[in-house]
Amino acid sequence: MAIDTKVLKRPVTARVNEFDEFASRMLSYNITEAKLNNQKSLPVVIDSYGGEVYSLMGMVDILSNSGLEVITIATSKTMSCGAFLLSIGKKRYATPNATIMIHAVRNAMRGDVESQKNEIEQMEKLNNKAFALLDSNTNKESGFWLNK
Repeated sequence: MAIDTKVLKRPVTARVNEFDEFASRMLSYNITEAKLNNQKSLPVVIDSYGGEVYSLMGMVDILSNSGLEVITIATSKTMSCGAFLLSIGKKRYATPNATIMIHAVRNAMRGDVESQKNEIEQMEKLNNKAFALLDSNTNKESGFWLNK
């Protein structure tokens, strides 16, 4: 009797190592694969030093609207954007040797004084949004993580 290999699909697991536009597209691809595979959940393994906050916010939106139960797993290093992404999992795990690190939004500013002022204003908005996300996902009162 022959085995239909289409029936024996491996579960899709997303891996996030970077926070950039390419990684965001790959996450969308993983979600599509998981849905085609009739999965109800998507494990997201995070091993990253962090990256672009805009890409993080895009990934949060993609996962939150995927219709899948998101399971996040911190492994090795889950820093900066990685820690914020970890928080969105319906179930969250960390391997015994994982390091999780959170810090405020950072940027290397260039340009004239007015451009830098605008950049600081935008960074403050992103920082507040990221920490509000973390507060909400960890059931803490507003401002809890930002005050840490």
